[in-house]
Amino acid sequence: MKALPLIIFLTQTALALSANAKEITKGKNGSIILNNKTHPTTYKDITKSKDGIYRDLIETNGTPALFTSGDADIIYMLKEKNGKIFIDCAIAETRSNQTGISIRKSICDINKELHPDYAELGYSFTDQWKDEASTIDITPLTIHSKPLDITKGRAVAEAECNTVTGLKQVHHAATPLPLS
Repeated sequence: MKALPLIIFLTQTALALSANAKEITKGKNGSIILNNKTHPTTYKDITKSKDGIYRDLIETNGTPALFTSGDADIIYMLKEKNGKIFIDCAIAETRSNQTGISIRKSICDINKELHPDYAELGYSFTDQWKDEASTIDITPLTIHSKPLDITKGRAVAEAECNTVTGLKQVHHAATPLPLS
């Protein structure tokens, strides 16, 4: 039994030393690089502005991510899989064009390989969410001057707005623009 802790320690050390340490870093001219022990992989045209959309490599909670800002602010969480970079989650903040309702949603398990037009993926989600938010009746806000609690596309006049759910699910929190 005394050998068990030593075996566990040696096994953990061997696993740690044999794992390829992968890291995503910013390269030159808008590229990012997936570094590993065998060979680096360069993804071109990822971080510089494109089509009026600001794009950059950031870090959130110690994890590499891409940030885009255009019609919406979107953070794309990245992961390495089989020597390639994949988009795992998209976290977005935008507003409905018709009602002004703030939309904050995320979606995970996207599993799309990174390519230069990755921002279009996020905008396909935000366009859908904007369409859903545009159908919400904001009459309770305008008549009663009460905040709206918007959960999964339904509006209910309530005293507080709190609709955050778990990260693995699509979450939605909304607050209307103040009336003038």
